[in-house]
Amino acid sequence: MFYINKLFAFIQPIAIASFLGTMIVVLNSLKFSQVLLKILFGFVLAIFLISISATFVINMSIFYSFEFNKNKTDTITQIPQDELMSASEQIRKYFTNDEQYLNLEVYQNGVLRSIYSEKEISHMKDVKFLIKGVYTLATISLTIMVMTIIWGIALKTNRFLSTIINLLASSAKYILITALILSVLCLLAFQQLFLIFHQISFANDLWILDPSKDYLIIMFPQNFFLEATLFIGVLILIECLILIFLPKFTKGKLA
Repeated sequence: MFYINKLFAFIQPIAIASFLGTMIVVLNSLKFSQVLLKILFGFVLAIFLISISATFVINMSIFYSFEFNKNKTDTITQIPQDELMSASEQIRKYFTNDEQYLNLEVYQNGVLRSIYSEKEISHMKDVKFLIKGVYTLATISLTIMVMTIIWGIALKTNRFLSTIINLLASSAKYILITALILSVLCLLAFQQLFLIFHQISFANDLWILDPSKDYLIIMFPQNFFLEATLFIGVLILIECLILIFLPKFTKGKLA
């Protein structure tokens, strides 16, 4: 039963995305509102770029190393750098495993101990649900994009590849403008936006931690999330620029 549930959890988002991708192509073949299709496609593309960029940053160990070094986290916590990296790895594995609660243990001053309090562990359960949602969105949006292309080619829609490339480019322009505006807002008012994000994302106050004693917030202070957000923004910027110039790169190569 365990493996059946795992298989179902893996197949479910792909099946949903396949259906939605098919519907996009079918509606297009029925001459459905082109404006609505472009908006729908742009929305899916935006979700994909955001979720895949966030997934990349979340699982980028060198980013954690950079932040721990910059913030002198080892000095503040009395936890060696290699143990901090072990902690970040344990957290990333927790996001993808089936454990309900995080059991994080590191060596501090030569003693192996669990450094997170019951409140922090409970909050990480909520965080895991959020992160899994990001991973699921990345899977669904990617599958929609792929299935749309596959079905478009299978149905032999005239100049489909050229159309989809131009659609990617035009959607990327709007996503780029939005990302730039949000990046500026983050630089100007990240503390307020970070507070609003927590109030919307969590239905409890477990995220309100004490920076003087709670290791979760000591290891991952607000500045960590600011720079992670800006890093995600930079990735989206690069991805959008690639998509914007994609028609020029493929010009004359597609029918």
